[in-house]
Amino acid sequence: MSFDKGFIETVREANNIVDVAKNYLALKQKGHNFWCRCPYHSEKTASFAINNQNQAFYCFGCNTGGNIFTLIMKMENLNFPEAVEFLARRANIPMPKSAFDKEYELKAQRRERILSALDAARDYYCKNLVGITMEQPQDMGKMKIAKGRDDAIKYLKERGVTDELIRLFHIGYSSSWDGVIKELKVQGFSEEDMLDAKIVGQNERGKIYDAQFERITFAITDIYGNCIGFSGRTMSNDKEIAKYKNTADSLVFDKGGTLYGIDVMKEKTKSARYDNIIVVEGNLDEISMIKHGFCNTVAFLGTAITEKHAKLFKRFADNVVLLLDGDAAGQKASLRAIPILLEEKLNIKVITLRDNLDPDEYLQKFGADKLRQEIQNGKNHIEFELNCLARECNLKNNDGKTKFVKGAIDILSRIEIDAEREIYLPNVAKFGGTTADAIRNSMKNLNRKTEDDLKDTIYSGVYEHNKHKITTANQKAELFVIASIAHKKDYALFVDGQMKAGGHFCEGIIFEEDLFNKVFELFKGGGNLGAIYNFFNEDDICLLRPVIEYQFLGNEDEQYKQWQDCVLTLKKAVIDREIKAAIAENDIQKINKLKKKKKDIK
Repeated sequence: MSFDKGFIETVREANNIVDVAKNYLALKQKGHNFWCRCPYHSEKTASFAINNQNQAFYCFGCNTGGNIFTLIMKMENLNFPEAVEFLARRANIPMPKSAFDKEYELKAQRRERILSALDAARDYYCKNLVGITMEQPQDMGKMKIAKGRDDAIKYLKERGVTDELIRLFHIGYSSSWDGVIKELKVQGFSEEDMLDAKIVGQNERGKIYDAQFERITFAITDIYGNCIGFSGRTMSNDKEIAKYKNTADSLVFDKGGTLYGIDVMKEKTKSARYDNIIVVEGNLDEISMIKHGFCNTVAFLGTAITEKHAKLFKRFADNVVLLLDGDAAGQKASLRAIPILLEEKLNIKVITLRDNLDPDEYLQKFGADKLRQEIQNGKNHIEFELNCLARECNLKNNDGKTKFVKGAIDILSRIEIDAEREIYLPNVAKFGGTTADAIRNSMKNLNRKTEDDLKDTIYSGVYEHNKHKITTANQKAELFVIASIAHKKDYALFVDGQMKAGGHFCEGIIFEEDLFNKVFELFKGGGNLGAIYNFFNEDDICLLRPVIEYQFLGNEDEQYKQWQDCVLTLKKAVIDREIKAAIAENDIQKINKLKKKKKDIK
């Protein structure tokens, strides 16, 4: 999907950045700017400014900036074409047919058809449970419940699910194998539509049936409020039947990237950013947490926490509270989730509930205030991991102590701040039967190797896309230099179109990677990181991800030293290319001059 510049400008002009931002952020006007706390990093004082005149935003705390498209991409987790489409629909601007290729248009139409079928199925299940539609909220206690639904209603009431919560979470019931099929056919949906939406299954004879037959249905909704599937809880006592059954993955539903209750969280809080996100395991845990006022809670759907989940968490908060079931399985799930969450630079706290209780059971037994206290006093992930490791190892013999020390070193080595690591060292040394100095030395060796590995891996990206890996010092230097410019490092700033960095920049330098030359010209003209999304197409943005997401190592002084070294490398690389051309021309005199010039570079 691509758009011409005229259409993009029309969409931009139709969406005032302040008006759009008000849907996500609590803005206060001061002078010409509107201010709030930055949604992209934690801060106490508002440093995020939106300029109505320039239709742009900038955070003076984390140096993130951009325009209306950048804002929507970040707030709604969209790519550039999706952000354009999102804002076009918001402003009721028709999408140009030329923007879509035939395959995309057909896929989009199919997606809309599937979503419509799922909406119809959701409303049917809701009506089937209590005899009402979502548009007719009535007192369910006064409704006459049809035979066959008594057990479902009784079960929900016993679990503390109120009428309001049934409506809020779009809870329904499927009492027959073909009821939803008949209803959807009346509404004009075909069997193919129902199969594509995974509302129905199909037996060996080709006959379709309701995939949620004789189950309480919990509608699964995406962040935009679209019903994308169902999680069904059986009313059968047959132990051979799975207690919960989720809709199969489809064009609109991906279990590994979906969070139950995310729509309710957004609706209840009216916020785009939270101090923390609480993560629970099941539907009823989620519903119970919302009922008791923990509105910043979501649940994952009977699968391990994935990278997609972690990216969703990161969109809403920097801090994640893992509130999984208190049993051994819940603790193992927390341990598996920690490294995935750390990849997204999330801060993690783990709560282990007493007596193997799940959050719903705990709330019913002890109440919301007690759970708030548990969350407040919860362990950070390092302490949780060390405690779990200690329980796994037999610390009464040397083999167990050795296993504990090795595991503890791996855990502690992930801590970036030395002072924080020191907090845990005394106890680790005590339980491992060794000294804190011995553990420090072991970690230094491990961290040295890890940092070398990281330096090798962060340079992957644009060169690999161009089918040649980064293997030379020149390639690494190019990426570091252009990333420093793009991220507006103090040592790489432009002033009036001129690079001012202590004389350590070579005028007229040409990058070997041509895309970097275009980025260089953009920033020379005063561009910011967000401008990349306006001036480059989606393919180029994909290639530039290593620049956009570059991980700078070390402090500012160390980075400045690396900048100096890299610029010198690039200066010499320019001359090396000139020497290569002179050799091809067999110009001995020019070769000697260039070699002398290279030798004089400092």
